[in-house]
Amino acid sequence: MMTGTEAKAGALDVLRGAYLREVEQLAEELRPRLESGELHGFRDEEDLSPGGATEKLEALCAQRFVLEPGRIGIEESSAFVRCIGAEPEGAAEFREACRQAYFVRLVSPSEDVVTADAQPVAGQAVEAIVADVLRVAEARGWYKPHDDCPVLPAWGQP
Repeated sequence: MMTGTEAKAGALDVLRGAYLREVEQLAEELRPRLESGELHGFRDEEDLSPGGATEKLEALCAQRFVLEPGRIGIEESSAFVRCIGAEPEGAAEFREACRQAYFVRLVSPSEDVVTADAQPVAGQAVEAIVADVLRVAEARGWYKPHDDCPVLPAWGQP
């Protein structure tokens, strides 16, 4: 007989597998742009400017996973946490907006590279997706990190 813990672990494995397949498909679709260098990981502040390579990659990842970085700020998170147990006005909308972001945070193998310091959860999720896409691209030989970029563990490695 399966324990509750084993059932949860099995369900998490199924969800993680679905997420990883979607990340690999996204990386495949972005392959030409990654190989050409049009899209890449963070190198300098210019990459984060509107139209910069990192900003473009973040936008594509956010679009694929229906995330809106910046929509849900730390103030809203704190307000929601204070209201647990009650159904404050706007709580249902807040939960729906966070659902996908928390899903990504739960299943992404890139938890180690995500910065949670006062960043909205949607931004954290996009950061994880970008790291996952870059890991796939690097493993497949479509992307080589810049010398100044942080080294990410290989795809499939913790």
